[in-house]
This record gives sequence, structure tokens and C-alpha cells, in this order.
Amino acid sequence: MPKPRLLIPISLQFSIRYLLRTGLLRQIAEFAEPVMLLAWQNAELEAELSEFGEVHVLKKATWGREYAKVRDYLSTWHQIRFASPSTPIRERRGNLDRSFSVRMRRRAWLRLRRYVIRMPGKVDALQAAEQRLLWEDTNANEIDRQIQGLKPDAVFCLTPFLADEEMTVRVCASRGIPTCTSILSFDNLTTRSWIPIVFDQYMVWNSHNEQQLRRGYPEAGARPVAVVGSPQFDFYWDPAYIWEDRHWRDKLALPADLPVILFGGG
Repeated sequence: MPKPRLLIPISLQFSIRYLLRTGLLRQIAEFAEPVMLLAWQNAELEAELSEFGEVHVLKKATWGREYAKVRDYLSTWHQIRFASPSTPIRERRGNLDRSFSVRMRRRAWLRLRRYVIRMPGKVDALQAAEQRLLWEDTNANEIDRQIQGLKPDAVFCLTPFLADEEMTVRVCASRGIPTCTSILSFDNLTTRSWIPIVFDQYMVWNSHNEQQLRRGYPEAGARPVAVVGSPQFDFYWDPAYIWEDRHWRDKLALPADLPVILFGGG
């Protein structure tokens, strides 16, 4: 009997630590056939992933102007509903790089959106428009053709707040394909825009994240949420990934006999 095909979109390099460096992908391959959609080209990585399953190109999401506009309104609605203290903090941080005129225009635009959203029946109308425009003003149909060709039995998503992965999972969900997501960071739900997918299964870091999920996405209802910690950071503690001094100097083309100054500019 063939193994079920598990579709895994990968649009963030950080996800490799979660899937590959923890050994999770190897464990998945024991009971499922991983079908990975990779957003960037890297021959060495693709060869490594191919040891466990298929590797295809993750199609880039394309949003038209009308769809993007509706999503902006719904993200504002989501922020109001979520009522997270992270929202004004993020806005203040974003203003550090904006000119005074840009700040004023942005503030006026946000106020307008909040006013429109509070109009009776407006949120329902926006959600209906979003459902329609998804198939009329994006490349969802192109992605749907890829999904039909890959024939997945389920989908596992690590960064559903990124448009490329979201669109792929969204199309799968519309076809009734079971979905699961693992929220990779402790702050993604409180600092990210609205995620329009109600997953069948959620995995989060801790009980606080579960509470945030229930508060920010009440439509998830009684969907199961598993607290799994943050396995992606096990990568840093695994001695198997520590290079000897000579090896990493050679990899980075550094002299063997000179001191190295490490500068972290993130």
C-alpha cells in the first residue's frame, strides 16, 4: 500500500532547521511520502531533500490590486479583534523609518479603514469579496493546477503568514485536503496579518501561544492544538553540525592562521 503524500511548502530558510536538521523529515518519511515545494534554488539542499521525497518549485503568490486591498481591510479587522499589545508596538517601530508625511498619511488611512470596518455588515461583505477575489484576482487557479498534478493527501505548513505558502495551503483546503501548521515563532500570531486558513491541526510553542490562537482565531473553535515546544532550535545544540576550525575556515575562504572577528548585523 503506497504511503500518503504529504505536501510541505517551504518558503523560509529557517524552516530547513525545523524539518531537516531536527531529523523530523526523516521521521515523516517513515510513514508518508514528503512532497516538498521549495521557494528558492539550491542544488545541494535539493539533493539532500530528495533523499526523503519529491522536490518541486513553490509557485509565487500573485495578488491583484483589488484582492490586496480587501486583505488590508481584513487584516485591520483582525488586529482590532485580536487586540494584541504587539500591534501598536509594531506600528511605532515601523514609523522609525517613515517620514512625517508618510506617518500622517498612514495614520489617516488606518483610521479610515477602522471606520469602514465598523460599519454594519461590512466585515461579512469583505469576507465574501475575499473568497470571490481569491479565484478572480490572484493566481490561485494556477496553483490549483499544480496541486491537482501533485495529488497530496495532506499538507503541513510552517509559515502560513507568508503569502506563497498561504496560497498553496488555501487551495489545498478548498479541495478538502487535511491541513496542519506548526507556528515557528512565539510572536507570529500576535505580530502577523490575518491568516485566512482554519487548519485542522495546530502546533505551537507553549500554552500562552495556544491562548493567543484561541483568542485571535475563534473560528478555529475546538480544532486540536498540540504544544510541541521549539524543536527548530535543537539545531544549535547538535554537535553533528559543529565544524572543525580548519573546515569552516576553508568553507568561508578564511586564512588558517589569522584571528577572526565575528560581526552580527541582524
